[in-house]
Amino acid sequence: MKKILPLLLLLSVYSHGQGVNFEKGLNSDYNQKVAGVSVFDEFTYVAENVNHSNSFFSSAYASKIDTSGNEIWKAEALSSSSKEVVRINSVITTVQGGVLVNGGGMSCCDCGGIYGFTEEFDLNGVLLWSLIHEGINSVSTCVYQNDSTITFSVFNLAQNSKIYFHSLNSGLDSIELTTNSILGLSQINSSSFLARTSDSLFEYDFQGNILNTKTFSSEIKGLDKITNDSIVVLTSDSLFILNSSFQNLFSGSYSNYSSYNDLKIINGKVHFTASTPQIRWLIKLDNSFQSDIIVALPYAGDFNDVELDYSQSHFSLATDMNLTNYKSIRVIDYSLNRNTDLYVNNMDVSVIDVRINETSTQENSSTDSVYAVNLNVDVLVKNNSATLVSECRINSYLGNSICNERYFTELKTGLSLGSNDSVWISLGWVGAGDYSMFSNQIAYIKCFYTSNPNGVVDLNVNNDSYCKSGVAGYVSLNENEAIPLFIYPNPVQNVLFIES
Repeated sequence: MKKILPLLLLLSVYSHGQGVNFEKGLNSDYNQKVAGVSVFDEFTYVAENVNHSNSFFSSAYASKIDTSGNEIWKAEALSSSSKEVVRINSVITTVQGGVLVNGGGMSCCDCGGIYGFTEEFDLNGVLLWSLIHEGINSVSTCVYQNDSTITFSVFNLAQNSKIYFHSLNSGLDSIELTTNSILGLSQINSSSFLARTSDSLFEYDFQGNILNTKTFSSEIKGLDKITNDSIVVLTSDSLFILNSSFQNLFSGSYSNYSSYNDLKIINGKVHFTASTPQIRWLIKLDNSFQSDIIVALPYAGDFNDVELDYSQSHFSLATDMNLTNYKSIRVIDYSLNRNTDLYVNNMDVSVIDVRINETSTQENSSTDSVYAVNLNVDVLVKNNSATLVSECRINSYLGNSICNERYFTELKTGLSLGSNDSVWISLGWVGAGDYSMFSNQIAYIKCFYTSNPNGVVDLNVNNDSYCKSGVAGYVSLNENEAIPLFIYPNPVQNVLFIES
């Protein structure tokens, strides 16, 4: 029988801190999305996928950040390949403090060539090995490393899953499983491994044969092991401890808590997150699987849209945030040992005026009545916050492209903009955008918006943008006819007559 266990909100809730260590905004181009977060000791690894303006290429990166917010290194996935679209799907830290990333993409952004990949970087960001698995049309991927000897790369296909085993000693091997949609892995012994789908747990041997299976009534959110013969399964509403034969050693749920997630074993103790109305909690269990420490996670947003991980000393989260157009990434790191904030984000910067200095117009040779209009622009940027602004990014949409959008996006530094101050910033020629002719006019509407002031997310997006309209030129107007003039007498004496 499954136990219902009370989790009391003891004084331990208030004796552990949730103060902000740092906050960062990741905004290197017009659009980026978080691909994963993994925490190891005092460091946070953040994976991001970036669309590059006016380019065939979309890249993926993993960054290592300390608890002071310093970026230790940033590594590009598949940096030495010619793949045009690279996307990280999952990221985990290794026992040595490095990081594993895997995902997939397309060799050519507009002509296909689908592939999957796995790479491992050491704790200094040095690439240890890289594997590209061509021809894998994967809908999702995940990665797992046992004890630094074997790496499991999972690629879920339409009908089945393919797992690659990579060992530094024995090279690469692979098997295909009849089960698809694998969401997580673990290894229980040297002859078999565990895999989970959304509601089922499987034990496989290394030939792909199913040795054992167990189905759960609610969605599986986490899979790990405490010892070689004790398996931990976290579902959305229950915790299970199983033996190697999948028999229950313990099962229980915790009253007043729901939406369990983010399972992690730290020093042999079970940790996970759960929700009560309005609050997300980090829960540590003792050896009897009773509550030992319960800490409120202070993030005010929707945890369904958050990538989250933690250690004994801190937890990090990353989420996609709206820009005026597209997305940036907000990364926040909290201390579990200090309740004071080292940083509070109150940034609010906006474009409040646009000045058009010059225009340049060129007819589109392939499309009738369409003209490319380039503008030489200054923008007036205002600091609406109480914090001195030293930098921000200025962005403007230019037009569509084959694979990625065309944007003007540029980081402006050295601003020294005080509270409620404004400054004109010269952007120069921002790049041509396409506009249609209307009533013999080549009219344009050009919008500019700010983002990422002082390297953090601007939480007030509504006032970031300012638009300017104008006429770049006129087309198909009849020229004025020159009217002949008669001037007499010539040379002039006392009176001059001019007649048409």
